[in-house]
Amino acid sequence: MAGISAEREQTRNHFFSEFSKERHGTLEDLLAEEKTYSRLLAEMRDTLQSGNQLILSASELLKILPVPDEAASDSSPDEAAQPMTIDDYRAALSDL
Repeated sequence: MAGISAEREQTRNHFFSEFSKERHGTLEDLLAEEKTYSRLLAEMRDTLQSGNQLILSASELLKILPVPDEAASDSSPDEAAQPMTIDDYRAALSDL
């Protein structure tokens, strides 16, 4: 019985020793990458702030643009209008 108890204790000690080494290694890896993560988070914050500013600017622009009167506009498409072909696009580009 004493041999089993000692073996169990040795196995447990080995497990926790290896677990501690792995945990220590994981923390070292995270700390080594901290600068990269910090820089990435700063860039993400800047991107989100720029996106927010873009949305606010677009919202302000929409407030000052005139809204067309729907009753005055012709809601039915022109029956004579034809879809553009690739040749039409080429001709339009060559005019530029």
